[in-house]
Amino acid sequence: MIELNKTQKTVLKVLKDTYKKDTVTRAEINALVKKKVIKNPSWLKSDKYKVDRGVYTLNVDSMDDTTTVDTTDTKISNDTKAAYIVSSLTDNVVPAKDTDFVNFGNYADIKNIVKSKKFYPAFITGLSGNGKTLAVTQACAESKREMIRCNITIETDEDDLLGGYRLKDGQTVWQNGPVIEAMERGAVLLLDEIDLASNKIMCLQPILEGSGVYVKKINKFVKPKLGFNVIATANTKGQGSDDGKFIGTNVLNEAFLERFPVTFEQQYPSAKVEEKIVAQKLVSAGKKR
Repeated sequence: MIELNKTQKTVLKVLKDTYKKDTVTRAEINALVKKKVIKNPSWLKSDKYKVDRGVYTLNVDSMDDTTTVDTTDTKISNDTKAAYIVSSLTDNVVPAKDTDFVNFGNYADIKNIVKSKKFYPAFITGLSGNGKTLAVTQACAESKREMIRCNITIETDEDDLLGGYRLKDGQTVWQNGPVIEAMERGAVLLLDEIDLASNKIMCLQPILEGSGVYVKKINKFVKPKLGFNVIATANTKGQGSDDGKFIGTNVLNEAFLERFPVTFEQQYPSAKVEEKIVAQKLVSAGKKR
């Protein structure tokens, strides 16, 4: 008997349930492929299963053959019973409060944006270690807002951000990326070190417009829930590093940068604020000032 993998059996079932017969034409297969109900089953459209010109049998399980069918996975869209993982993130993603945190600089403005639950993308730029990421994290913690942090590198692409097909329990399933997770939860999406990104970050263009995004791989349009927002941090202003201090940073597309209506330039804390930070750390460590 011919051995089929689980996904190929699902393809046969979809074809049988759709056309209510034991044979199917190439045109009928292509019609479902075009609608993205199934991915092109090239293994089925072979001479092995051909019963007439452009006609193929669906009774593959009853055929005798000493050769195992090609088991290359055929991905099924979320229109079928093949699994589509709506959310793989079940934990509480509200950041924990840092009792040693001392706010300064643009923190009040960042907190107001986060607390408002309005869609207002913000770009925070500043030198390394001056509290850009911590400010966003603590603004979400104090406002009790969910936050999903995504660290960007030169390798980050659409699959990393929006999601992709993954292997789970021997089956190919869709898994949301951090961007889709944040949109569907109405959470704050923190894009850390955004200036390390390549031009593949442009897949976020429609998302930064607040209009949602069409995920073509699963034929699904995702609209952001109330509260969704994007905050990006970077060591540069998206124009690269001329002095060489931040090797690896890239020049970001101007159209991408324009999607952020506000840019905050985070400075290092003043000497007075630094004293407060050190004093707070000493208190936490059980030492007197």
